[in-house]
Amino acid sequence: MKTSFVPRLFVLLYLCASFTQMLAAPTRRNNGGEDQPPATTPTPTCSVPTPTPSTAVVELRPAAKTFIKWLGENGASHPKICFYSGSTDTTGVWRNMDKISTKLGCDWITSLLHLAGIPDSETAEWTDVAEWSATSSALARIARHDATVILGKTYSESSVWKTLELPSLRLSQYMGYVSKIEQYTMADADGDLEGPIDI
Repeated sequence: MKTSFVPRLFVLLYLCASFTQMLAAPTRRNNGGEDQPPATTPTPTCSVPTPTPSTAVVELRPAAKTFIKWLGENGASHPKICFYSGSTDTTGVWRNMDKISTKLGCDWITSLLHLAGIPDSETAEWTDVAEWSATSSALARIARHDATVILGKTYSESSVWKTLELPSLRLSQYMGYVSKIEQYTMADADGDLEGPIDI
């Protein structure tokens, strides 16, 4: 039996809104017969949490903080973002991203780092756990319209793409910011592409 999630979504939103109004309504308290104005209570809100991994808080290097701030201020002028992960044979997709991003007409994290004035020497010390995860998540949050990912023939299920970027893009898709997510596969070490397919 095939069911659409849209009606269920509307019911969920209606229930959330009704519950919020119910909790926000003032109530009378019986304080030993004294008639006092109702206590004010904070209004609860319904929100969809941003997907983040459960990790300890790690202090980011200054260049990562600068880049995340730059994305927040300049991201709207770079709505077409290409993400990448994995490798084909022994060649990482990142090695061909200059060529691929030019072909597809998109920005990618390294091109945006250069536009933001962050030199490669600053990013050389970044780790996946801290800086690359934080900046990749910020990049996924600014993506608009069509998002593109280039995957190698092999990639890790625990990659930044799979655990942070894709969930952020799915949330943006749910919110209406991203209309579709296209996936290409890097077919060979020269960066030739297969696809796209909608994911």
